Amino acid sequence: MYKKFIVIFSLLVLSFPKNNFSQQDSTSINPNKLVLNPKFFAIQFDAVSSLVSSEIGLSLDYDLYSSPNTKHNFGFRFSAEHYGFLSLDVGGKTEPGPFLDVNILGRYSLRGERFGFSPVIGLSYHNSMDEEYPDNAIYFKWGFEIKYNLFTNHVGLLLKIAKSSTNYGGYGGIGLAICL
Repeated sequence: MYKKFIVIFSLLVLSFPKNNFSQQDSTSINPNKLVLNPKFFAIQFDAVSSLVSSEIGLSLDYDLYSSPNTKHNFGFRFSAEHYGFLSLDVGGKTEPGPFLDVNILGRYSLRGERFGFSPVIGLSYHNSMDEEYPDNAIYFKWGFEIKYNLFTNHVGLLLKIAKSSTNYGGYGGIGLAICL
């Protein structure tokens, strides 16, 4: 009796089509799973200002890994930023600058319908355009930006903060970002 049961059960299992036992794709189970998907994301022009500094920049973002729902992305940012410090001294200039930084940064992006958050970290060629304070060298740089989309993903309000390992190598402010 036991042998008959084993034979019948084995025949039943073998007679089922294979697609009844197929596995589900892991990206459909977890839409936040990162997969290798190299692609150009955007060119961003931004201008931010605060009480102590102002910045204008141009960035090219390239994603290496992204989730199928495109909310989580890892990639690179190549950028150039021109910034300076505002002087409150009536008699003349008290702060060095302006500066031009050329950056190669690693970037993580969390993108939603309205908000985006992107911390960055990497290397920056810091170029002082002030003859009194020559400070041209490669430095470590980090920062983040939070963007609120006003018009799809093309125009947004931007909170941007960056700092490098040199004196006067950072800025922060609120401004506008235009992405192409």
